[in-house]
Amino acid sequence: MSNMNKKIAASAVIIVIVAASIAAWFANNQISELQSQNNDLQKQVNELQDQNRRLQEQLRELENSIEGVRILAFEWTDSGGPGPGGTAWSRNFNITLQNLGNSAVEGLSVDVKLLVNGNALVSSTGLYSPGIIGHGAQYGGYDGKLNASETRELRGGFLSDLYTLEEAHVWEQGGQKAFSVRVMMNSTLLDELLLPFNRLQDT
Repeated sequence: MSNMNKKIAASAVIIVIVAASIAAWFANNQISELQSQNNDLQKQVNELQDQNRRLQEQLRELENSIEGVRILAFEWTDSGGPGPGGTAWSRNFNITLQNLGNSAVEGLSVDVKLLVNGNALVSSTGLYSPGIIGHGAQYGGYDGKLNASETRELRGGFLSDLYTLEEAHVWEQGGQKAFSVRVMMNSTLLDELLLPFNRLQDT
């Protein structure tokens, strides 16, 4: 082999070695970069899993509290009669709510409806703190909160329009009539009582 051929062969070997080295360097860099990206993604996955666990724990606590809110007692404190202005019919009541859960629940309300043949008549329900008759939540009354393991008695009032009651033939015999007492958290029903409507007692 001539010296020229030897030089060409040596140059080709060097070029192959250099190319292989460059390729290995790029490959190593890419592997390192991919490993770094993988580590970052794994870190993000771990953080999301931790956030998910915390959210699930909070959800379980909230569900336990919601499931533990009950109407412990309910009683009418009068037989009902004309309301303000003589165009409405009202009836007062006491209700006792109990939170059997392990955390506080907010946004609670009580809704009393008169059902006639399964249909709820238009009415309103007001709640008052014990001893603060006539003061609603906006005036320092019931705030819709029930702490863990707390039992609270509230005073309230049911109010309906007399014309509505007359149109529904509430005072007449016949038909199915009952009071529905519900404790709600926003639009979620937590507990409900159905009370009979007795004409002799409820007029």
